[in-house]
Amino acid sequence: MIKNRNEIQFIEYYNKLKSEFDSNSNFIILTQNEGTFHWPDSSGVYVIWENLNEIEKKLIYIGMTGKFQKKSNGELVFNKSSFKSRANRWTPYRFCEHEKDGSMLHHFRFGPKESKTSLQAQIKYDSDAYQISIPYDKLEIHCFSIDENDSKYSPVLLESLLLTKYLKTTGQLPLANNSL
Repeated sequence: MIKNRNEIQFIEYYNKLKSEFDSNSNFIILTQNEGTFHWPDSSGVYVIWENLNEIEKKLIYIGMTGKFQKKSNGELVFNKSSFKSRANRWTPYRFCEHEKDGSMLHHFRFGPKESKTSLQAQIKYDSDAYQISIPYDKLEIHCFSIDENDSKYSPVLLESLLLTKYLKTTGQLPLANNSL
């Protein structure tokens, strides 16, 4: 939801990046399809929005997948973790797609009850395991695909740029992000 000039500045910045990636066919919008999201098999940055109405959206989360790592022998590799792996997380957020989710099935949940990952794993299906739940039909997920050969961006760079711009223009992080 755009409320002030600072948020408008972020949206303008965001839309320029979106256009840049879209012009290279590296931008995808996901909406739920038959109770799930069909994530691309690539790495990059994903931005989760809540559709408040036909016009307004609220930024919920900015995350990334895929990174460069140095092996013990000094070889640099890109781990190629993909967007698809995001659906299997349970902290700091969770995409609820298991029959054990009960009434929370097909909800995006964040604000875990437990601070320890191992404890959250034990209660992840409980109806009170997270502070906030948003039904899938209210979500829109933007994927900025970035592979190891991208000449300008890495997933961690784009994630940091987006989070930094949001923080500097609004004075806060997106609702489900806990750090920058």
